[in-house]
Amino acid sequence: MTEPGFYHVVLIRFHEPPNEAFLAQVQAFVARIRDAVPGLLHYHFGPNDDLERGQGYTHVNLSVFSSRAAHDDYQSHPLHHEMRALMLSRMDFVVCDYKVAGP
Repeated sequence: MTEPGFYHVVLIRFHEPPNEAFLAQVQAFVARIRDAVPGLLHYHFGPNDDLERGQGYTHVNLSVFSSRAAHDDYQSHPLHHEMRALMLSRMDFVVCDYKVAGP
């Protein structure tokens, strides 16, 4: 069952396979963002487990927020901007945002 909230899904296709040092930097940002962004309920970055159907998208960044407003605050948060600066030139991506209403 999906919980109410605002879901932000980023599918990522890296231009070159990321090395362990880069992935460790990303995970460090993930940990910092989890602690710093109000209204962030869940935040995960990891590999796509189904590369055969993934159409070249090898990683996912999934975040769940308490509201659209919390998501909007995340988008302008300095840590999000730092993480984007690290990653953006290395990847192509697709974003899907959706709101899940409560029962």
